Amino acid sequence: MVESRLWLKSGNEGGALMILNRKKIIVTGGASGIGRAVCVIAAREGADIAVADINPEMAEETVALVREKNREAIIVEMDTSK
Repeated sequence: MVESRLWLKSGNEGGALMILNRKKIIVTGGASGIGRAVCVIAAREGADIAVADINPEMAEETVALVREKNREAIIVEMDTSK
């Protein structure tokens, strides 16, 4: 029940389990909306993130949010519609 664990252990305050600790993930559409939220939550849970998006300026904002969680982040500029 990953959803249950994520719900119960989210936030990492007080030493909560980081279920994505040391995982590397790629999030397409990571510069905004749901993609940005996925990046931030995954970083909070311990993952390093590759933010893949067509908009590098907005992706940079997401990278900054990920780094606030003390995780690594890079931008992959790409257009998945092609």
